Amino acid sequence: MEYVTPPQAASILLNLFASEADFAIVLGDLTEEFQKRVCALGHASARRWYWREVFRNVFAWIKREFLRTPVQALAVGLATSLGVSVVVALLTGPVRLDVQWAWIPPRYWHLFQYTWLILVPFLLYIGTGAIAGMLVRGRELAVALSFATWSTVYCAVALYILTYSAARGRLPRTFNLSQLNERLVIQWAGIVLLYFFGCIWIRWHRISRLSSRAS
Repeated sequence: MEYVTPPQAASILLNLFASEADFAIVLGDLTEEFQKRVCALGHASARRWYWREVFRNVFAWIKREFLRTPVQALAVGLATSLGVSVVVALLTGPVRLDVQWAWIPPRYWHLFQYTWLILVPFLLYIGTGAIAGMLVRGRELAVALSFATWSTVYCAVALYILTYSAARGRLPRTFNLSQLNERLVIQWAGIVLLYFFGCIWIRWHRISRLSSRAS
């Protein structure tokens, strides 16, 4: 029987949990069953099955990570969520204006504003995710999930407030509710993805070091 490589993206996702005690067993079982399904049902069916099983195991491992120290994961997620929000507000508000007026020629103000407003949050949220990952070694994805939970709660509350205010005519006429809601959801998705990326980056480096020591 010719060996068929499982979906690469799914394998990369699975390898984020290489430090789990039962990782080798799960990987071996999935690979063996994948090969059988390729022969019996074809590549497409086997790939769909493999993805489903990867997500099922990933969910179980993240749940296990979270349940090890749930209070710590929630606390780190909340603290980093509040902390980075305050820092971003300061850097994109007063600090940005101070730098702009003191150092940037007026003809470059628009370029500076766009660059600053994109680059600063991008670096801060990735950096905060990386810091959180270093604070909770071995539970990086649990704290990322905690951050996503707090961010989702904040987003839901903000959407409710906007809808409530618009229904009572309390928003300025120049404000478009649908555009505000869309912008808020996009910001929420971007923030969560950047934070996850920072946590995953730390996770990947930790697993790579463990693999290097083992070899």
